[in-house]
Amino acid sequence: MVVSVVPCPLNCGSRFTIESLEPRRLLHAGHLHADDFEANVTETPVIDEPANRFGGNVFDGANQAAVAAPLNDAAGWTDIAPLPVPRIEAQAESKGGRLYVLGGFADDDLQATNRVDMYDPQEDRWTRVSRMPVAVTHAPTVVDGNNIILIGGYVGAWPGTATRDVWMFNTHNKRWASLPPLPQARAGGGAGIVGTKLYYYGGSSGSAGGGETDHANTWFLDLANQDLGWNRRASLPVPRNHIGYASLGGKLYAIGGQLLDFASTGNQTAVHSYNPKNNRWSEIAPLPIPLGHIHTSTIIDSGNIVVAGGLTEGRQSVSAVYVFYPQDNAWVLRGELPSPRNSTNVMIADGTIYIAGGGPGVNPESSAIKQPWNPPPRAADVPRVAAGSRSFDGIFDDPDFAIVAPGQLASVDILARF
Repeated sequence: MVVSVVPCPLNCGSRFTIESLEPRRLLHAGHLHADDFEANVTETPVIDEPANRFGGNVFDGANQAAVAAPLNDAAGWTDIAPLPVPRIEAQAESKGGRLYVLGGFADDDLQATNRVDMYDPQEDRWTRVSRMPVAVTHAPTVVDGNNIILIGGYVGAWPGTATRDVWMFNTHNKRWASLPPLPQARAGGGAGIVGTKLYYYGGSSGSAGGGETDHANTWFLDLANQDLGWNRRASLPVPRNHIGYASLGGKLYAIGGQLLDFASTGNQTAVHSYNPKNNRWSEIAPLPIPLGHIHTSTIIDSGNIVVAGGLTEGRQSVSAVYVFYPQDNAWVLRGELPSPRNSTNVMIADGTIYIAGGGPGVNPESSAIKQPWNPPPRAADVPRVAAGSRSFDGIFDDPDFAIVAPGQLASVDILARF
C-alpha cells in the first residue's frame, strides 16, 4: 500500500494526515501503525507554499528534507486535579517541584482574578496560597531564589491597561513586595535573569484588543543595586507581544509572538537570542509554525526550551509540543496535547510534564493533565529520514509516528505493509 502525507488543518498541531492514494481513504491522522515501512522523500520546490510554513519534527536553518521521530502519544495524557477556577492569559512559574498560577482571566467575561494557586503533584492538589496586590494578566515572570517576579502586564478585566508595576512574591512566607517600576508601561513581553540583572524586552503598551502599540525596548534592572533603576539595552529586532521567553546559558530568548492585536494574521515564527556580553540580539532558527500566546507555556527543561500549544494563523489553537535545542539551533516536534490549547500553564518536574488551564479559544478552562516526559538530550539524537529512501524494520512497531515536511518538500510517501 502506498500512502502520502499531506498537511492537516493547523489546529491539529502541525501533525500531518496520512491518506491512501488508491483507494483514497483516511488511515490515521499523524499515526502510522506498521511492522515494516519505507519512507520515500522527494525534495523539490513547492509551488505557492511559503517556506517554513509547516516545519518538521526537526527543523533548523539548514531546512532538513524530512525527519521522523516517535512522538509523545496524544492519547497518553491523564487527568489531574483541575484548577480551582478556570484560567487563561495568567502568569505561571514552577518552584520546588510545584506549579504556581498567578492571576489571569478567570471566567468567560474575561474578568481578571488576583488569586494565586499552587499545585502539588505529590498530593495532586491545588492550594490557594495568596492574593496578588492587583489582578494582572499578560505579565512575564521569572524566578529569583525563593521569589517569583512579575513584570508589567495588563491590569483588570479585558482589555485592561498596561502597567509599569513590578511585583515580587516570596514562595516561602507568601508575602508581596514591590520593585522599581518599568520606565514605561508594558504587557505581553519577555523577561529573564542573567547574573544579578533582571531583563524585560518587547511587549506592548496601551490596552489590548486594538489599543496597543508594540515596542522593541530592552531594559535591565540590577537586583543587587536597585537604586540605579532600569537601564536601556539593544532593542529587540522585531517588536511584538504575547511572546515565548526564556533565559538559558547566559542568554535571553524571544520566541514567536504576535504583532499588535493581530491574533489571526500576525503570529510570528521569528526567534531571537540576546547576549548581554556584547549587547546584541541575533536571529536564530525560527519556529516551525507561527505561534503567539505562548508566554505562559514556554519553559526550560534540561538545558532546552519547551513550547506547548499556542495560537497560530487563523486564530487557531495548536496541540503541538516543540523543543528547541540551543546547541543544535534546531526545533523538534516532541509531542502533542490531547486537544489544542493556547495560553496554558506548564511545568516539567521529575520526568513528568504538567499542563493546566488555558483554552482552545479566548475562554478559560480549568482542566489539567500530565504525561511522562523524556525527550532526547540533543536534536541530533532524533531519527531522521533524508531525501531518498530508507527502510525501517520493526523499529517503529506500533508507535506514534509522524512524517512532516518543511516548505521545500513536494511530497513524502510512505510505503507500508499492514
